[in-house]
Amino acid sequence: MIQEDRQLLEEWARNLSRSVTIGLTTDESETSRMLSTFAENLASRSSRITLRKDFEGAAFRPAIVIGPYFNIYCQAMPTGNILSELLKIITSYNGKQESPVSDLLKQLRTPMPLKIYIGRGCPFCPQMVSRLFELAAGHKLVSLGVIDAGLFQETAAADRVRSVPLTILDDQFRWTGVVDTSEIVQLGLSRDPAEISAGCLRQLLESGKASHAAEMMIERDKIFPALLELLAHPRWSVRLGAMVVVEYLVSDKPELAAGICHGLWEKFDSVDTQAQGDMVYTLGLLATPEALGKIRQVLKNTTDPSVKEAALEALQTIMEKQ
Repeated sequence: MIQEDRQLLEEWARNLSRSVTIGLTTDESETSRMLSTFAENLASRSSRITLRKDFEGAAFRPAIVIGPYFNIYCQAMPTGNILSELLKIITSYNGKQESPVSDLLKQLRTPMPLKIYIGRGCPFCPQMVSRLFELAAGHKLVSLGVIDAGLFQETAAADRVRSVPLTILDDQFRWTGVVDTSEIVQLGLSRDPAEISAGCLRQLLESGKASHAAEMMIERDKIFPALLELLAHPRWSVRLGAMVVVEYLVSDKPELAAGICHGLWEKFDSVDTQAQGDMVYTLGLLATPEALGKIRQVLKNTTDPSVKEAALEALQTIMEKQ
C-alpha cells in the first residue's frame, strides 16, 4: 500500500463517529488473499469497524462487500480516488443519498445489477466508479460490482472487455467511458422485467424477495426464463430460492405455475442427481396431471435412490392434495 493510501485510511478511521461494517467473500486464490489482507488491514484501523464474513452462497468471490445494503462488491485493490470513494460508501449507512437521478430511482421496481470494469492508471475510471457508487448507495435494488480487468482476467474475458471503464447492466447493455447515469437508470426502468437475467433474479432472491419475484411474474402472466435457469442451477441454495418462488406461484396463481412443468422437464437430463431430486420436488409442488406423469416417468426410469425417494415424496404430496 502506498503512503498516500495509508494516510487516507488512517485519517478516515480517526474520524469515524459510528460503527461501520465491511464484508468479505473469499476463495482459495492468491487474489482472495490480497483482498483479505486489505480488508483485515482496514478493519484493524478502528474498534468501530467490523469485518463480516458470513456471506454464504454469495455469487461473487473473492470480493470486498460494502454499501448501505451490502449491495456493492469490489473485486479490485482500492487505491487513490477509488479508495476515497469506497470509504465514503462504507460510512454511508442510510441509503438516502441525493443524486441527480434520485427521482428516477424512486420508480425502480426491478433489480438493476451493474458492474464496471476498471484498470490501474485509467484516468476516467474513478469518475465513473464514483457515479455508480452513488447509484448503488441510493437504492437497495441497485447492485454494483467494481472489477479490476487486470486482476480478474478470466471474468473480463468472459464479458469481452476491450477497454475501460466499461459499465454493464444486467449482462445485456454496455457503455464505454464516462456516461450520464440517468441514461443507465432510464434503460434499467424501461427494460422488460420478463427478460431479466438469471443473475438479476438470483440477486432478488438472495435479498429475500422471492414473493416480489412471484408478483412480477403474476403481474405479467408469464414465467420468466430466468426462473427455470435457477431451478436447474448447480448450487443448492440458488435452487432453493427458486423453489420458494414456485411455492408462491402455486399458492397465488396455480394455472401460471403449471407452465413451469414443460421447461423444467426439458432441463431434467442435463443436471446432476441432486438437482434432479429438487426438480422432482418442484413437480410435486405443481401437482398437475402433466407433473404427475413426469414424476411417474422418473420412478420408472431412474436408478438413483435419492431421486427415486424424491419422486415418491412428490407423488405423496400430489395424492394428499387431491
